Amino acid sequence: MSQRKQPAKPEGHKYTTQAIRKYDDPESIQERMEYMDRLENKVFEDSASIVAAFLDFGAVDKDATSPPPEWVNALGHAKAHIRLDIAKSGWLPQAQAPGGVVMAGRMMVGISQARARRYQKQQTVQQPLPVVINLPAPTSQQHPSQAPALPEKDLDE
Repeated sequence: MSQRKQPAKPEGHKYTTQAIRKYDDPESIQERMEYMDRLENKVFEDSASIVAAFLDFGAVDKDATSPPPEWVNALGHAKAHIRLDIAKSGWLPQAQAPGGVVMAGRMMVGISQARARRYQKQQTVQQPLPVVINLPAPTSQQHPSQAPALPEKDLDE
């Protein structure tokens, strides 16, 4: 039996079996999952702040040029003006809504649905039920056999 010749590794090849083992390591997997959770939380919070600013359109006039003083006190001058621009876009017709606001809303919905599925999956782990059903044997007195009765034959004849 001939052995297969291993292909030559390209110059600067950095993927080793050690790197592959690290990828499959449970500790490494946990670390990556935590990193993904942090990214998901950041995207969700950013999207929620954009949608919240969009929904504040009722707090400003559509022709306003300066943000309300409460926003300036809470957020600072630059962020208050950004929030004002987003809130003013809430007065536009739906067809003219900025794409960023629409995308932020979709991101919130998508992340919420994924989180709900994950939570539901954790809650619906199938476990065996401790149920015992005692049924009488099918040939007992209470449940006679369903086999047809055979005619009796006299062997002496």
